[in-house]
Amino acid sequence: MAARAMMALGLLIGLAGAASPAPLPANALVIFGSRYCAPCVAELKELPRISQWRGARPLVVAWIDKEPPPVIGTYPATRLVEWREARQMLMTSSAGASLAVPLVVATNGQGKVCGSTRKPLTRALVKDLTKAC
Repeated sequence: MAARAMMALGLLIGLAGAASPAPLPANALVIFGSRYCAPCVAELKELPRISQWRGARPLVVAWIDKEPPPVIGTYPATRLVEWREARQMLMTSSAGASLAVPLVVATNGQGKVCGSTRKPLTRALVKDLTKAC
């Protein structure tokens, strides 16, 4: 338990230099990740499938590392968010809860989180995430 608290404190200290949390994009599917998160890196390989499942929603990759993620390719309506903005968006989407990755959120027309998961994405899960939006 103490190790988790120390990790969370370390991440908060790292994020402390950021300005106020960045707003989340409207009607989007936002995938947060980091190179030290094996499930996050694996999710990048699934972007072509996820891109098909998301419908018309923009697909945003919010990588919280200073180094860019492994090659993500270019898919329609996919954008990569710069690390500073990604960290701020993670703060916004977590609403004070855990800042851990992996995290995927779906947003509504006002950019508010209407669904989230830490599980690997499947067609059914993407549908469930966006259903509440």
